[in-house]
Amino acid sequence: MNESANEASGMPVFEQIERLSRIAAGEDKGRVFKIGDREFFVDSDGDLVDVHHQLELAARAYPSPFSTSTLQSLVAYVGENRDQLDLKSHVVHVVSPTEVVLQGPLDNLSRRASFLKAKWPSLSTSVGRWQDLEAFRVEILTGFQATETREALLEALGRVKASKSQQVADDGVSQRVSMDDGVDGYWQELPSPLELVPFRTFSEVDQPSSVYVLRVRKGDSGLEARLLIADGGSWGTEAVSRIGTWLEARLAEVADADEDLSLASLPAVLY
Repeated sequence: MNESANEASGMPVFEQIERLSRIAAGEDKGRVFKIGDREFFVDSDGDLVDVHHQLELAARAYPSPFSTSTLQSLVAYVGENRDQLDLKSHVVHVVSPTEVVLQGPLDNLSRRASFLKAKWPSLSTSVGRWQDLEAFRVEILTGFQATETREALLEALGRVKASKSQQVADDGVSQRVSMDDGVDGYWQELPSPLELVPFRTFSEVDQPSSVYVLRVRKGDSGLEARLLIADGGSWGTEAVSRIGTWLEARLAEVADADEDLSLASLPAVLY
């Protein structure tokens, strides 16, 4: 900043703005000046413009995106294109296993407008925390797809619940619970590790499975159980890939169904 501008920095804010405006009328067009915690620039007409205010105006120029909970709604929005978007310059971004966003091209501030956001309503789960067996069984019933492994787990837990537990034997991998059925004692083997299929992403795609380790312990009011995921997060990568593949296939169907459309005229899918 030149000497005149530096002199302005010690004045009250309004005097600084007036002084900088006079400077701008001379040789300082296009320069940026900082006053307090705000920045100003001189436009082509020699006027002093508040940078922050201009950014706020630009941000308000973008509409709020539509919010949905399904992938099909995004495909329908693209296929109908009621807002007359230049779809080939847009992108469908698979952000995560639970979020997909239709975004526009970069503007002159290197930002993208979002037009539709599909967000899967994640189910709350407590399977990673210790729970009494009844609550744990309910979680397994409501939060996981029915598979042979799930049914075997529920059956084993049901036998434990129906009897008086004595102690838990643990070899570091599998566990057994000693039972007393009123006549003879026996050990109930608990299946672990297990491959289960929880509900964790959009219903339009196949839910990825994960390997879990089942742990059981004696709590203050009886046996408690929890599941620990043991796949290193690979299920998330697989879910994103399945969402992206599904969207590409559905958008291709949209292009095939409309002679005025081609796959090249529709948004690319980023995943």
